[in-house]
Amino acid sequence: MNRLQGRPVLIEFWDHLTPNSLRTLPYTQAWHERYRGDGLQVVGVHSPSCAAAGERAAVEAALARLGLTYPVLLDPDMEVWREYENRGWPARYLFDGRGYLFEYHYGEGAYRETELAIRHLLGVEREPLGQLGSHDTWSVSRGAGDTWSVPPQRTYRALLGASSECSRVSSSRRTTGGPSSSTTTQHPGQ
Repeated sequence: MNRLQGRPVLIEFWDHLTPNSLRTLPYTQAWHERYRGDGLQVVGVHSPSCAAAGERAAVEAALARLGLTYPVLLDPDMEVWREYENRGWPARYLFDGRGYLFEYHYGEGAYRETELAIRHLLGVEREPLGQLGSHDTWSVSRGAGDTWSVPPQRTYRALLGASSECSRVSSSRRTTGGPSSSTTTQHPGQ
């Protein structure tokens, strides 16, 4: 993080064997592609939900299949997870250029709110992304305009090779006062 000072950083915790993580990745990849030229740095943290999910070769294969082009840190011993006191998959943390936590979200959703926070930190005006998927289907851009959509069950089991050893699926949401939202914005200095 020290090397990334001076630019906003979006950290996304995920696991390639949890469907709720997979449904957020099209947004994370789109934000990387859309805002990296404006200064956003996206970093994925792959924290496995079980031993099978932590196998390096399986994670690398998933990264290739998913077409993720931003850096992904492998966290097989959950050290980064514990350092962040993370609560579930997926989770995203948006830091401003000074390293202050600006916004975070546990679980799926709040994509528009996260993108608005990214735009605010970068000082750019642009129409937010539309819906890239739903709870019924998951869309992944494979490049050159080629997109495929499949039901989450097919994505989880057939396309990503889920192991029966890894049956736990977790999504955690946190509300911290104010409106009933799982997204919290913290302005620097507060």
